[in-house]
Amino acid sequence: MRKRTFEITIRMTRAEKTALEEKVRMARFPRETFCRWVLAGKRITEMPSTEFNLMWRDTTRIKYNLNQLLMIAQEKNPLVASEIETLLNDPGTDSHLFLETYCPE
Repeated sequence: MRKRTFEITIRMTRAEKTALEEKVRMARFPRETFCRWVLAGKRITEMPSTEFNLMWRDTTRIKYNLNQLLMIAQEKNPLVASEIETLLNDPGTDSHLFLETYCPE
């Protein structure tokens, strides 16, 4: 049995429909899901682009590699390890900037 059994028809002008379709396209949700989220008062932001996802994946990969280097450095030379750790925790790094841009609190 379906969870949503009621259907609502909404009439709008061409400009309103175009605006709705543009927002739905930017959010990359189905129209019905988008409307339910708006009615529920959820904050909807534009989905990141494919380029962003590729850049995020590359940044994550680099950060993982740096973490591996940090573990090796901690065994061999704790002085170098502290410098690497400082770089990883620097709030000016790309991953922090990505999170601030696309995942505001």
